[in-house]
Amino acid sequence: MFDHVKFGCSDYAASKAFFVKALEPLGVAIVGEGVPTYGVEMCKKGDTVSLILFQTEEKPAHLHICFAAETRRCFCAMISFSKSINISRPQVDG
Repeated sequence: MFDHVKFGCSDYAASKAFFVKALEPLGVAIVGEGVPTYGVEMCKKGDTVSLILFQTEEKPAHLHICFAAETRRCFCAMISFSKSINISRPQVDG
């Protein structure tokens, strides 16, 4: 269902440390990291769904959720529904 969830945090170092430690028992580890404004990506080994945290001063912090569609037909149906409820700008990645 999800490809990735990305959200901003005001204290990047503290948030990163918290989530790394909290998710470690679930097998989640860091799989990629850039500058704090890009963030850190965490994923369970062998999985493709990830959680991404990034530094921001924006209040409330930006939240980005990316859904994974199994087929083009599913994708088109999701976009069609989004437009029908006046989500004027569904973003398409890839």
